[in-house]
Amino acid sequence: MSTATSQVSAVGPRERALAWACAVILLGAFAAQSVAFARANGQTYDEAITLAAGYRILHDRRDDLNVEHPPLAKMIAAAPVWLLESPRLDVAAWRARRESQWVLGREFLFAGGVPHERLLLLGRAPMIVLSVLLVALVGLWAHRLWGARAGLIALALAAFDPNLVAHGALIGHDGPLALFATFAFFCISELIETRRLVWLVFAGVAVGLALATKYSGVVVLIAASAALLARAVVSGELRAWWSPADPTISRGRALLAAAGNIALLGGIAIVVVRAAAVGEGYGPYWDGLRAQIAHQSAGHPAYLLGEISRSGWTSYFPIAIAVKEPPLTLVLVAVSFAMARVGAPVSRSLAVACVPLFVLVASLLLVRVDIGVRYALPVVPLLVVLAARVATIPAPAWLRAGLAIGFVHHAIAAARVAPHDLAFFSDVIGGPSRGHLYLADSNLDWGQDVRALGQWLGSHERPRRLYLSYFGTSPPEAYGVTYVPAPTSSPHPSAWNRTTTTTAPSRGRELLAISAMNVQGVFFDDPRAYAWLSERRPVALLGWTIAIYDITDDATAHRELARLYERYGPREFAADERARADSIGDRETQP
Repeated sequence: MSTATSQVSAVGPRERALAWACAVILLGAFAAQSVAFARANGQTYDEAITLAAGYRILHDRRDDLNVEHPPLAKMIAAAPVWLLESPRLDVAAWRARRESQWVLGREFLFAGGVPHERLLLLGRAPMIVLSVLLVALVGLWAHRLWGARAGLIALALAAFDPNLVAHGALIGHDGPLALFATFAFFCISELIETRRLVWLVFAGVAVGLALATKYSGVVVLIAASAALLARAVVSGELRAWWSPADPTISRGRALLAAAGNIALLGGIAIVVVRAAAVGEGYGPYWDGLRAQIAHQSAGHPAYLLGEISRSGWTSYFPIAIAVKEPPLTLVLVAVSFAMARVGAPVSRSLAVACVPLFVLVASLLLVRVDIGVRYALPVVPLLVVLAARVATIPAPAWLRAGLAIGFVHHAIAAARVAPHDLAFFSDVIGGPSRGHLYLADSNLDWGQDVRALGQWLGSHERPRRLYLSYFGTSPPEAYGVTYVPAPTSSPHPSAWNRTTTTTAPSRGRELLAISAMNVQGVFFDDPRAYAWLSERRPVALLGWTIAIYDITDDATAHRELARLYERYGPREFAADERARADSIGDRETQP
């Protein structure tokens, strides 16, 4: 009898009912956080074009938009929109204008004839369902490996992980990839535990879904294959799909069986990828894969600990995981390995969790596009499952009390940052208020808080003039923001960056609202373009990503804006700002 099975059998009906109730409550808490996040946050950088591309596939059977990613997650997100709404998507007119895909996404979401907030919620809804399934799967896997208490610990860790909340609720590829990768490793775990080959088939399907979701799904295939090989090397026990179970086979035959199982796994995965290609064959998939490889080779501007690099850092993802993952999860993983000789044998997870974790982390060290811990999202479920092993380690009362306090802090930290979960940073480094010193981009500022800016303006006095340096692809006026565009570092300029929509009153304050990405200067040729703001204290900080400064009668601020307009545009605004600065200076010198 397995360790997990023996522990489950020792649980009585009352304890089992209590465990089920706790599990349902934890899943409900996670779902509630996800819905709150989806409703509170505006469109993030890539969501509009991802949704438009999925709608294009379902409506026209053409996978020719947002080709940097495979079609599956795009179709899943767009399915409710395709079933319930009919937004306009004029691809021909967009191509005739030769504009970026982000322009097409903006037109689809904000000018497609359906309210953009409805489209966003419809697109985010299936993502939330998948993320709830992911959390449930993590709990089930920990339960199967370590017992009922471990399952609840895993659920508690995952349910209050802001990274899973945020990236599981957005229209994107990272949440679904984490689900399919975790399901693949779970199936291999069940294959080893039960020796039922149906689990190998399920694993192949899961790997195929991962490949059809994101091109980094190739690493999931490698990690799953490594898990099968590791099991054969370590134990010499592995059933092949073409032969009956034989626990006494030699290690050589076990390796041969593993090779055969890997071949079947890969074959099934390829069939699944073909099925997700909506009749277009493998051509678009290989084109997209080559484009992604080219992107990785070219690199991408990124920010780490105050430095900016296009080629990335080997240390990026270890640091990102350390500062973005809740500290309780990391501490429990360390305790689990430090006390490997106590409690349930670590060997139960060696092949199915430890080896895939090593492969995934090793692959992240080679990534040159260092723009978010979301790339490491498939690592999180593995960490949670390994952390849950502490449930099998005997502990004195004081240590159990400490663990309880840790879980209280874990939940409070998640509640404190909600619904701005994207900006979560560990309290070990000082929390979200210090996150901008460590990371940027989708770790903190993905353009999501322009909605919060509109709400803030609606609940405060209307400024005489609002300068807005916004990093994102949403039109601010869609969220009720009237503004004068201030220089921004966005790599995909939008029309709003050069168009003033201000109809402000003649009296009131002058404010400057600026995104964290622009303060960090990731895409400016001079990263210190807005360094002059470091000496000022913002009057508000929205979602930890948009800072608002009062620059009323501030000649220095207007001179700095004039300098930035001259350098980064719109240049026609520079003269007006210089004149405003001179006017303020003249008033200051008058007796």
